[in-house]
Amino acid sequence: MLWNQAGRDSRDGQLFRYAKPGDKYLIYIQGATHGSYAGKATSALLGEKPSGNLRMITGVTACGTLTFWDAYLRDDADAKAYLAGDRLRQFSRGQAELRRK
Repeated sequence: MLWNQAGRDSRDGQLFRYAKPGDKYLIYIQGATHGSYAGKATSALLGEKPSGNLRMITGVTACGTLTFWDAYLRDDADAKAYLAGDRLRQFSRGQAELRRK
């Protein structure tokens, strides 16, 4: 299971915290809001302050999500290794955190 969390106090973080261990991942991206995953127009519709680096936020979201799908839908060993490592944090230059359980 994969969660993308927009804020530290988000319900997604609670769901991850109480989920049973095993193949669970949470991506937290600093500065992201719920609307930032879809771009500036969605943030404006939601009344959110625009996020700083939308390219990084959408890139991390896409990379993490596609890698997760490859790992579990295609049984891709390289994708599982990516999820087990620190490469998503490196990709985001320290702005994203991938938690596992």
